[in-house]
Amino acid sequence: MNRMFVCLLASLVLLLAVASAPLAAQETQDIYVIKSGDSAWRIAGDILGNPTLWRQVVEKNPFLKEKGRVTVNPKNGWTYVMMHPGEQLSGLQELGIIAPTPTPLNELGLHFPPAPTIWEQIPTWF
Repeated sequence: MNRMFVCLLASLVLLLAVASAPLAAQETQDIYVIKSGDSAWRIAGDILGNPTLWRQVVEKNPFLKEKGRVTVNPKNGWTYVMMHPGEQLSGLQELGIIAPTPTPLNELGLHFPPAPTIWEQIPTWF
């Protein structure tokens, strides 16, 4: 009976941990969907501002290191990483590529004065 209770409790904890992982990723928008024309160099350069961090993008996403995805051109030494539109990159927030979900302005509690009125009445010549 005690062993059954422990197994049930462990299963419940595991289920909660697995169920909450996708929610955490959605809250911080830590997923980038690859678009046509994207490359690790372009993602790191355009969004992060430093294209030389492309290796870190690959390191955060081990599926990009699968056999046949990374090739080195023997003539110039350039490394090519095969990325397909629709694939999802994760772990990019740690690199500063994707920011957390911004807080809507109306929830910040900022108070703005009303906009000034230029004309009380529209002139007849207008």
